[in-house]
Amino acid sequence: MSDLGAIAALYQQVDNYLEGLRDRYDAASETEDRDSVARQQRLNEQAYFVLAWGQFEARISDACRDAIRRGHQEWRYRRADDVDILDYHGWQGGGCMFNQYAGATERRV
Repeated sequence: MSDLGAIAALYQQVDNYLEGLRDRYDAASETEDRDSVARQQRLNEQAYFVLAWGQFEARISDACRDAIRRGHQEWRYRRADDVDILDYHGWQGGGCMFNQYAGATERRV
């Protein structure tokens, strides 16, 4: 399921509807209803973010799986038990190497 364009289009459609509803409540000075719709918009945005993140995560997993399988046919060379994605020294200092790994993966995808 890799349909990021459809997910973004549907998000925009729902957000536009909620924005219009919020504007109507704002024009009618119905602040409780307006605030309720604003909360719905935030929740909608978060939900679509999770969907989009899942798509990104699936592409990373697919790319990594393909790269591993191309590298070696034997399992003992393909396992990743000795790979650290996080640099724990950097993590303690507030840095994380995830961005470096994600950037390298994204260029390959």
